[in-house]
Amino acid sequence: MIKNSILKKLTLFLLLVPVYVFSQSVSGVVVDQKTKKPIQTVNVYLEKVKEGTITNEKGAFYLKLDSKVKKKDTIYLSHLGYKTKKLLFLELKKKDTIYLVNDPEKLNEVTLISDKKLKPKIQFTKLTSLQRGLHSFGSLLIDNKIYIIGGDASFKTDIALKTFNNHPELTGPDAVLSDFLKKARTETGFSWENYKGELLIYDIALDTWKNSDLKFRKRAYHNLNYHNGKIYVLGGKYLSDNRKYEYLDNKIEVFDIKKNTISIDDTNPHQAIDFMSFTYRNHIIVMGGSIKARKDGTKIYTDKVHLYNLETGFWYELEDMPDTEKMKGILVNHKIYLIRKRMGKAFSEIKTFDLISGKWEDKGELPVGIDNAGIVYKNGIIYFFEEGKLYEYNINTKVLNEYLINLFLKGSKLHHADNKLYVLGGFEEDRLSKEPSSGVFSIDLGELTKTRIHRSKNL
Repeated sequence: MIKNSILKKLTLFLLLVPVYVFSQSVSGVVVDQKTKKPIQTVNVYLEKVKEGTITNEKGAFYLKLDSKVKKKDTIYLSHLGYKTKKLLFLELKKKDTIYLVNDPEKLNEVTLISDKKLKPKIQFTKLTSLQRGLHSFGSLLIDNKIYIIGGDASFKTDIALKTFNNHPELTGPDAVLSDFLKKARTETGFSWENYKGELLIYDIALDTWKNSDLKFRKRAYHNLNYHNGKIYVLGGKYLSDNRKYEYLDNKIEVFDIKKNTISIDDTNPHQAIDFMSFTYRNHIIVMGGSIKARKDGTKIYTDKVHLYNLETGFWYELEDMPDTEKMKGILVNHKIYLIRKRMGKAFSEIKTFDLISGKWEDKGELPVGIDNAGIVYKNGIIYFFEEGKLYEYNINTKVLNEYLINLFLKGSKLHHADNKLYVLGGFEEDRLSKEPSSGVFSIDLGELTKTRIHRSKNL
């Protein structure tokens, strides 16, 4: 084992990577100049278009501007009992803390924008659907196109439970098996297990789908990673020919986008489903995932972490994760942010893993349990969506906002392009059935400033 030496090499090359970020967003903390205590409900806004936000109980704010902003545009910070402060946008971006001066004589000078009428739920747009319902596929956004490979197209219906649900008299003391069987034959619904091996390409600008002639391995619950014009398909599972058995997939398919060819790498020591994988420079970091299931259906997760060098083709084993539960993650600069679903708990938590220091850090508990969310990062914000709720987590202010939306899907993929979120596929599930979704939707991020925050929490 060469865990320590490999971890040091990984740390070294991460330190050499420059990060350049400029966006139409700004964040900070507003405090009283005299007491140094945070000021809640400070209005922070761009005067020319009346776009703004307010500070939370810790005085923190995050202002994302949908309209084009210039470096010399003026941002106003106002609050009852304080002098209104004016700062250039570029000047405000350089400040972490903003001080307001107490001035009770100027209560009438404050401009309030936070009382505008807000929508109860986020509006969204329905786009051209997938050819069939699909979930647990791999997806990537490359050059304004979304690539989808594989996925689970299975339908599942519990006919027995559905029969009892629709005919409660069959649970009584006088019920007999023949009556149950007779009723069960009349119930609609079926179970059909099927994984796909297709490449689907969605053109965002044209709102059209293209089905490639290439055929990939029929797998699901896998990941896609992109590097230098190639898509790496790794992990997941496939079905036996009679569809009675499931096997972890040990092969990596490498799709060359320009050449339109597929090559096979037969080595993958990290065989799992629902794992995390992140491309960083010329490496793929693979973490966790489920490696087997118990007889009762519960999954067993691994704590293993592997590093795949894309230049040499060599695999290395890194230090184990501290947890073995289900996680979703996103890479932000040199940190991996993870949403961890605690076993037997009603809530999830956010934690980070710093690739430079090798340290894990707990960020805080979410107000609900997140099991299979789509996740994406853009401009200081991590967005994740699941079953009627969209979350935005500001990695600078540590504020988590929850919005309601009439999209009740689990396991959807989430991507960002042109200030919009794209929600693809997923499934609808209740205690009787599980059905894949073919839906594709877009959410304009400008809608968040027009929608009421359902609840907010500082992590």
